[in-house]
Amino acid sequence: TGNGAGGDGKTSKNNLQVVVRKRPAAAHEDDCVDCVEDQVQVREAKVKVDLTPYMQKHVFAYDEAFGDDDSTGDVYTRAIKDLIENFFQGGTSTCFCFGQTASGKTFT
Repeated sequence: TGNGAGGDGKTSKNNLQVVVRKRPAAAHEDDCVDCVEDQVQVREAKVKVDLTPYMQKHVFAYDEAFGDDDSTGDVYTRAIKDLIENFFQGGTSTCFCFGQTASGKTFT
């Protein structure tokens, strides 16, 4: 956040936060992504040398991770609200949304 405050109102030493939001999976997609607290966990189907299938879990950590059960209001309150308040108090704030086509930017 621009003023160094996190979504919980505590002062943060970082002025840059990386937040991720998982969009709901479409009916034709396998739901292989979970958001747990500040982590995104991706399950990847793999096959061992002996042809035994297994799932490999990849874990990525962020400042905040929002799952498909989190509302847009949750995202605003925990990730954006402090930026807006800082801006209207004369500070500089930037919110940059990045993602592949159909990744959920408009949904958010």
